[in-house]
Amino acid sequence: QSGRMRTIVYGAGAIGGTIAGRLFAAGHDVVAIARGPHLDAIRADGLILADPDRTLTLPVPAVGHPPELTLGPDDVVVLAMKTQHTAAALDDLLAAAPADIGIVCAQNGVENERLALRRTPNVHGMCVMLPAEHLEPGVLRQDRRNDLRQVGRLIIGGDDDEGALRHWRSSGAGAPRPRRPARPAGRTARWTRWRTRNGQG
Repeated sequence: QSGRMRTIVYGAGAIGGTIAGRLFAAGHDVVAIARGPHLDAIRADGLILADPDRTLTLPVPAVGHPPELTLGPDDVVVLAMKTQHTAAALDDLLAAAPADIGIVCAQNGVENERLALRRTPNVHGMCVMLPAEHLEPGVLRQDRRNDLRQVGRLIIGGDDDEGALRHWRSSGAGAPRPRRPARPAGRTARWTRWRTRNGQG
């Protein structure tokens, strides 16, 4: 690779697909990992992402499994599958990736980062508040363009300014903008989000 950062979105459903689409629309190097009819539709017709203002058809590159990619030090992987699929996805990923590849858990469960940290050290948590729907294969809808994502490295001392995620910035409207430092704040936000969704907040 050329040194340009590439984002691999593993699990390109409502949340992951929206993140992939927004990053791609903002000019970033993105690959989606999807499966089944959704993968087939993205490959055939592009990723269709609608919001209240417009509908985009985005030719996001897509594969079915991590071994279909050549993964290297310039890649960051965003996990966006459901928690029950995280362990198997990580095993599949790390069989094909460098041991210290950067991983961002864009999942609102509270166990995913621990599952990742048992396997690799370079793990970041993301608290996602993103109203999006997977309407049909290849078609997503984001209900509004202003949403919240907080990213922080899950390691004592917070984010490393020289880490790969310092490059992960977007200039396009509605695209993800990681915020630092978010280790304690992001962790608190994740639990607050979980309590709110479960009627405890």
